[in-house]
Amino acid sequence: MATQFIRRLSLCGKGARIPVSICRSFHNSRALSTDGHYDVIISGGGMVGSAMAAALAHEPVLADRNVLLLEAGSPKPMDKPPAVLQSRVCALSPGTVELLSSFGAWENISDMRYKEVKGMQVWESCSDGIITFSQDQLTDNLAYIVENDVILAAVMQQLEKVKDRVEVKHNAVVKKYFLSDAGHSTGDDDKRHLARVVLDDGTILTTDLLIGADGQKSLLREMAGFHTINWDYNQFAVVATLKLVDHSDNSVAWQRFLPTGPIAMLPWTDEHKNPLADYVSDVFDNVLTTFGFSGSTSQQLPPTVIGIEENTIGNDAAHRVHPLAGQGVNLGFGDVTSLCDHITKALSAGQDIGDLNHLLDYETERQRQVLPMMAAVDGLNRLYSTKFTPIVLLRTVGLQATNALTPLKEKIISQAAR
Repeated sequence: MATQFIRRLSLCGKGARIPVSICRSFHNSRALSTDGHYDVIISGGGMVGSAMAAALAHEPVLADRNVLLLEAGSPKPMDKPPAVLQSRVCALSPGTVELLSSFGAWENISDMRYKEVKGMQVWESCSDGIITFSQDQLTDNLAYIVENDVILAAVMQQLEKVKDRVEVKHNAVVKKYFLSDAGHSTGDDDKRHLARVVLDDGTILTTDLLIGADGQKSLLREMAGFHTINWDYNQFAVVATLKLVDHSDNSVAWQRFLPTGPIAMLPWTDEHKNPLADYVSDVFDNVLTTFGFSGSTSQQLPPTVIGIEENTIGNDAAHRVHPLAGQGVNLGFGDVTSLCDHITKALSAGQDIGDLNHLLDYETERQRQVLPMMAAVDGLNRLYSTKFTPIVLLRTVGLQATNALTPLKEKIISQAAR
């Protein structure tokens, strides 16, 4: 691992890619003049990058530091929700809501639009195996459905209030990154300015800490030479806004696993079985009941859909996961929380803002959280992508056992809530 490199660069965001090592740093041998220096530059002004900027701006220990947020797109101001419901939404975990609340963005979202998920039912296509999470088992809502643009607008509203601490530069397209090696600097200037960012208009910026949040096709990750492991699921996501038959207590998320991929229905507003597997399911349910467990929960049906109002078809910087668990952006926001915490710890201890030890602690902490989640999501997708009877039996029994064991369900909820 090139430890000198990690001192000047950190990746956060959602973005399956697993960063298994930082394999090289690179050095700029040319003498470049600069147009400005910042303590922190965040490359990428999407939901995660903007949240990183807002979180840093609200830390007292960074009050005298200057932060720059670079965004390639144009500003999208919004003070009220769009008239038409948008199909690009996120299922935010309670942990993400806590982060957004810490710098005031959740209040802005509350003034616009969101929907609580108070329960969940998951079942499969080849048997009656089922697992449910009901409101009486939760200490908080399971998730909150919010449109992507609403999240971004809410964070940007908070950044408007801290202009003296965070500069936001829109239409800023990065052309190149130069990350100098501290052990082989070309001069005193390189020793202080550890990273340079070159924009397509010729502007050259320097920073002590460069944070990459520039999405799935991250230029920063590419130029840094991160070694990643990735594979193609050969699936596309079709997202639509569905109109229900009538208004009801639409607060339950529904998900069914199919061999071709999962299908889910998330609450938004208030408007083929395998016979052998079913037999084993019934027997195992009786065993659970005999030993005093709750057994299977009666399967309920989702609300009836009578129309499609809008749909989109779709195919991030540090990690990217299959969307079946809705954890992609929450992992990115988890990066924000962790990185902000380690930066403040470094400064509070009198260390440099890009102190190597604290950034290594950040890397370790996030790997311990992200890698098991990515492995679990990938495993679920593979497990439910087959009709092979022994596998169907195994997953049916496993699903029922999980549903009956309350402590295990509580553990799953607590992990998903982060």
